[in-house]
Amino acid sequence: MTSTRDPAMNRPTTPPRRAAGFTLIELSIALIVIGMLISMAKVGGDLMRQSTYVKLINDFIFIGGWHNAYGSYTVGQGHVLLDDPASPTGLVNEGGDAVCREDLVSALLAAGVNLPSGRGVGFETHYGYQDSNGNPQDMEVCFQALDWAVPDGAIGSYRKDKHNVMILTGVTPDLARMIDAQKDGLVDARFGCVREERYADRADITSSRTWSMTNAQAWGGGAATDESQIDVLTVHVSMDCN
Repeated sequence: MTSTRDPAMNRPTTPPRRAAGFTLIELSIALIVIGMLISMAKVGGDLMRQSTYVKLINDFIFIGGWHNAYGSYTVGQGHVLLDDPASPTGLVNEGGDAVCREDLVSALLAAGVNLPSGRGVGFETHYGYQDSNGNPQDMEVCFQALDWAVPDGAIGSYRKDKHNVMILTGVTPDLARMIDAQKDGLVDARFGCVREERYADRADITSSRTWSMTNAQAWGGGAATDESQIDVLTVHVSMDCN
C-alpha cells in the first residue's frame, strides 16, 4: 500500500481501509464446507446404524442368537419348542399360542440353553435400537406355528402349510429389508424364508411383493419428519425353511 503526504500537515497519509467482512466467495466456501461436514456426519451415522443392524441379525445378541437358541433346544430335547415329547407334532407349543417373554425364557433355561443378551437380564426377548431418525425402537421375538404359503406341485400354484416361525415385532422398514436380504439373499416380502406378516400365508398371491412401508412413514401413519419416530411392521422368519 502506497502513502502520500498531506502538504498542510507535512505528514504521510494512507487510503482508508476496506471495512472488515466476508466476500460472497468466502461465504460460499464456508457454506460448502458446512454442507460437506453435515453430509459426512449423516453418512457416518448411516454406516454405524447399518453395522448395528448386521450385528443384531447375525451375531448372538438377538436375531442370530434366538435362531441358534431355537436350534439348540430342538437338538437337545429332540423336539421343537414346547412340543409334546411323548407324541411330537413338530409344531411349536403343539400348534397353540405364541411362545413369548417369560414362557420363552423359562422353556430355554429349563432345557439348559444359553439365551441371547437382548436388552439385558429379564428382557432377553426384547432388543432396543435406534431408527434412521435416531429415535428409540423396541423389537420383540416370539415363536409360533403359523400358516405359510408353499408351492403346491404346479408352477404358480400354492397352498398353506404349517411352519414354525420366529415372529419379530417392532421392526423398522429398512431393518426388515436388511433382515430379508441377509437371510434370503434378495428382498421380497412374499417369498423366501423371511416375509412380511401380511404376505406370509397368502397362497393366492403368486408374484413378488415389496415391503409395504418405508422409513418415510411416521409412527401412527402420515409422512415422517426428521424428528418423527419411524413406523414399524412385523417380520416372520420361517424356522422350517430350507
